Amino acid sequence: MATQPALPEEVSVVSNPQPKTTMKKNCRQIVAALLALAGSVLTLSAQNLTQTNAFLPAPQFYPQFTASGTSSRLPVMFRATLTNLDPNSTYRYYTQVATNSDIGMAQSGAGNPVLVSEDGTTFTYATTVSLTTAGGYGTFTTDANGSYTGWFGFVNTGNARFNAGAVLVPTITIGSASGTLLHRWAPPAASGTFTPLGFSTSAGLPNGTGIRGTNSSATPKNFIALHDNAAGSGRPLAVTYVEDEGLAVTSVVGFYGTNAGPVGAINGAWGTIVPNALANGVRRIAQYNNAGVLVGGNADADGTWTASGSTVNPVGGTTPIDILAADAPLNVAFTLTYNGNGNTGGTAPVDAGPHPVNGQVTVLGPGTLTKTGSSFTGWNTAADGSGTAYAPAATLALTSNTTLFAQWTVGTTYTVTYNGNGHTGGTPPVDPSSPYTSGATVTVLANTGALVKTGHTFAGWNTAADGSGTDYAPAATFTITANTVLYAKWAVNTYTVTYNGNGNTGGAAPVDPSSPYNFGSTVTVLGPGSLTKTGHTFANWNTAADGSGTAYNPAGTFSIANNVVLYAIWQSIPTNGPFTPGHLAVFSADTVSANTTFSILEINPGLTNQTAPVQTIGINGTNGATALRTSGSATSTGYLTTSDDGTLLSFTGHNTTNAVGNVNTNLLRGVGTLDHLGNFTLQTTYTGTSGQQTRSATSLDNLTWYIGDQVGIFTNESTVLAAQNVRSVKSFGGTLYTLRQSSTPTATSVSTVSPDGTTLTGLPGLTNNNTVVDFYMIASGSSGATNDVLYILENTSATVGRIAKYSLVAGEWVANGIYTNNFGGFGLCARTNAGGADLFITSGSGATAANTIRQVTDTAGHNADITVNPVAIRLLYTAAAGTTLKGLAFAPVAGSAVTVPVITGVTRSGGNTVITFTGATSDPAGAFAVVGTTNLAAVPFAPVSATIISLSPGVFQATVPGSAPAAFYRIQR
Repeated sequence: MATQPALPEEVSVVSNPQPKTTMKKNCRQIVAALLALAGSVLTLSAQNLTQTNAFLPAPQFYPQFTASGTSSRLPVMFRATLTNLDPNSTYRYYTQVATNSDIGMAQSGAGNPVLVSEDGTTFTYATTVSLTTAGGYGTFTTDANGSYTGWFGFVNTGNARFNAGAVLVPTITIGSASGTLLHRWAPPAASGTFTPLGFSTSAGLPNGTGIRGTNSSATPKNFIALHDNAAGSGRPLAVTYVEDEGLAVTSVVGFYGTNAGPVGAINGAWGTIVPNALANGVRRIAQYNNAGVLVGGNADADGTWTASGSTVNPVGGTTPIDILAADAPLNVAFTLTYNGNGNTGGTAPVDAGPHPVNGQVTVLGPGTLTKTGSSFTGWNTAADGSGTAYAPAATLALTSNTTLFAQWTVGTTYTVTYNGNGHTGGTPPVDPSSPYTSGATVTVLANTGALVKTGHTFAGWNTAADGSGTDYAPAATFTITANTVLYAKWAVNTYTVTYNGNGNTGGAAPVDPSSPYNFGSTVTVLGPGSLTKTGHTFANWNTAADGSGTAYNPAGTFSIANNVVLYAIWQSIPTNGPFTPGHLAVFSADTVSANTTFSILEINPGLTNQTAPVQTIGINGTNGATALRTSGSATSTGYLTTSDDGTLLSFTGHNTTNAVGNVNTNLLRGVGTLDHLGNFTLQTTYTGTSGQQTRSATSLDNLTWYIGDQVGIFTNESTVLAAQNVRSVKSFGGTLYTLRQSSTPTATSVSTVSPDGTTLTGLPGLTNNNTVVDFYMIASGSSGATNDVLYILENTSATVGRIAKYSLVAGEWVANGIYTNNFGGFGLCARTNAGGADLFITSGSGATAANTIRQVTDTAGHNADITVNPVAIRLLYTAAAGTTLKGLAFAPVAGSAVTVPVITGVTRSGGNTVITFTGATSDPAGAFAVVGTTNLAAVPFAPVSATIISLSPGVFQATVPGSAPAAFYRIQR
């Protein structure tokens, strides 16, 4: 800085010194008087000082402190970004500082600007600020976004704003290229403020001490930032410029001086002020260029510099702290450059420098560098390798700009590749050191990619895929002389097959002489050998002791993939009963012919893949008056039902022993039943029509039998209703139902049957259907004991069946979707299961040989669409060759030894309904109640008010007063 006469801090015309506020007031009065005398009107326009995000200092270049007072002038620099301006436009500006009281006023504050040109080559010191007078402003040009980033500064003056301890913000006054005032801006409050420091030997704020570097040899017109932390983070304590910037500033504090002074006279020197309250001291001194890029600097861990001494809580005042070049050689910033030195591929790595003198730099690896026919061996400070050698990861102390040249050894390189060799999981390892120079030592990798192969165990590596080469274990070494592929070796796993008698009472489980087997081998299942179990016969083997696993018959085969235990599955030796409650009963025609005998099979629904029933009860078809025969080839005969109380299993057949011709030509038909002990009873017979089939039967009281025949419905020996193609007749909750297969629109698929058997009433919501074969009702629990879910089975072929679901909602049967299977269907029964239902179905079309029983589970409840997981469908039983399974029902259960009341007459007398019925001779009248309903299809039976008297032992009369409250009645105990 050159010395020059002192200039005023503000442009003023004064004859006598007086306070500035008075001067400004007098000037305004003079201007107003002159305007009034001129008789003209003048509008004064000025921009108020505004805090805005359009003026944002960069925190790392925004100092916290400045000096105070005219006689201590020191430069204060900061870097900021201006936005919200016109793009690619030139503006005039000057910088000052202001206090909070200046905000909102038409003034910019105080201080003499330091104006830095955009390229940083020219610094201007303005003692008079003006947007219209040369030397009173600087210029900048915005970019395409209307923004400008650069260095700004000022010098403190004697203005009261610079009193020590004041709170200041920088301001920028912006004008157009012609000097028209546009903006007075201050940064937003969040950017922070300056605090002026007064030079003092007293501790604490707002006292300060000078600090300078006179032999740091920094680059002139660069910028120095002082931080109280070694990382240089956050706002610096002070920011100044490096001499010589070419400015002439007067009244500079003595330790700084002018062009002849200790700082101002030395190119590369700098000086500023730091607070006396500085617990950390100055820990980082950094040099930045005009672009704001770090170009030199150093740090100290505790603020006590090796050569310069302590900077912690200084009290020197104008006696400065001298920072010596040994501590902060700001001119030193060395680079480290890598050179591929003849590489034929890849690029040399790039160092993150520059670095300070003696900066410890970690040498990089070769990166992607390659050279054909050569191997990288390290770095050297000379291209020919005559300098200092450095290996990757070594450290280097920089004392000058340094270039490291890649060193190459001429020779052949070979690769090592790992191959999974049929692996089913994981990935082959990759050798990070490959390729290798010929003759190098290779260390074999472990199975680091977690290779697996189903049924095998990893057993090392081999140079041949078939294991005929050289074996290598992980961590073994070899000398490489060619490209090498190492194939995973796999040792096949072996698995055992064990047979378990599973409760046998005699004999011993067989032992497989071929066990153990290699993975994937075919196992042939053995027979039971000498195994026995009292009261049982051997059925098959199963992978689960309870039969829920996979079933295997003797001589069957499977491919082994793990250790297997096969458990003997035992079936009780048939004794014609008793039936097990919950088991299934299935109608099995002994041959698939038009005239055959048949049997009732008991099947355990808890087992899968059964080929032997729990018991087989043959129905006599060859001897005596109770004989029944059936047509195994007919697709609509052989239904099974239970009586209303579940104690009798009922079926129909032709009451004949004649085995010649089509059995349907025999007119005499009968209803047979089995009780829970397996005892057979021919309940009734009736005369049918030649060529028409007998199909099913049920009873409400185990006395009167409602029989479904192709020509209609019979009760015992009488035809009471002519209804074509009646198939299944069933009772649920004391109500009779029948299913008809018909294309006639009025023939609803499922109807209720009146107690006298004379009236069919279609269930509301249902229509006719020409493919239905069976149905079943259950009580979901959503409507109490009412049967409110209906399943209807349809058959379109022996391999395609449909299950339609309906729910009773407000008296209407609502459709709940259809599930289509791939095994057809004929017979159906169902029971609730966890909110849904298990459905049991005979497959095929009613005349399919060796067909099956399947369990289908609907997981949805009442009034929810049928939901079936096909994977969960269970195969329970497969019929013997030459036989066919038809209808099925639940096994009969034991009943109570009571006499079922039977209605013998219903009359009207005097407006009352009179019902006569029979019971046990020992029954009192109070043992009975009357229940009734107005709609068999939709309304359940409910108690009816009635007076019951005994007419004679076992004969009773019930009188229902008034008009009939119901259309149908029942007597119940």
